[in-house]
Amino acid sequence: MDRASFLESLWAETIKRYRDEGHLKPDEPDHLHFKMEFEGSGWTNLQANLTVPETVVEEDAETKLVRNGNGALLRWWKNKSGTPDM
Repeated sequence: MDRASFLESLWAETIKRYRDEGHLKPDEPDHLHFKMEFEGSGWTNLQANLTVPETVVEEDAETKLVRNGNGALLRWWKNKSGTPDM
């Protein structure tokens, strides 16, 4: 059977939920369970200027606002996964 290759990046909270609900066995890799052709190995660094360190602009109990080497302001969650607010 022909099919397109795919890779999905599941958040840690999603994998934990699937394990808690019995959809994934405790040590079962998600990429094998869902028949993905690739296993994730990390993120690509898309920062234009690697010599500029990230600067924390603002921080509270739940989030951290960071200016990166691209000059972008990104608000990251501290205690859960998610795409940063811009």
